[in-house]
Amino acid sequence: MGGGWQLLGRSIVHISGSRYYTYITEIRKGAGMKVIFRSKDFASIDGAGFGFNHRRPMSAPWHYQGRVQHRNWQGTYECYWEKSAKSSPLASQELFWTVRGDARLFGLAAALKSLGLTVDVEQDN
Repeated sequence: MGGGWQLLGRSIVHISGSRYYTYITEIRKGAGMKVIFRSKDFASIDGAGFGFNHRRPMSAPWHYQGRVQHRNWQGTYECYWEKSAKSSPLASQELFWTVRGDARLFGLAAALKSLGLTVDVEQDN
């Protein structure tokens, strides 16, 4: 069973599933949305040409915010360094990214998935 983004009436719907289950996530047209993903470093995201720019520090240590400006999507992002679940002192850290914007961020989510990243798309309340 395949999956993908479809326009159904006034809603944009993502349909995905496998032979064991199917689930549907609905994002209302015009509602805010957020894209959540993790990366190993800034360079892999900044250098990919997805429009991440104007990074500046936030009030908490190792937290950053900025803008996403691309011809196909735009929004704002926040990211911070998150320790891996491993308890080893040498455990690697990952950047946890949250991008907020409108329905055009579906294009960003697809582009990030093409890099092999795990991406979650949610409605922003």
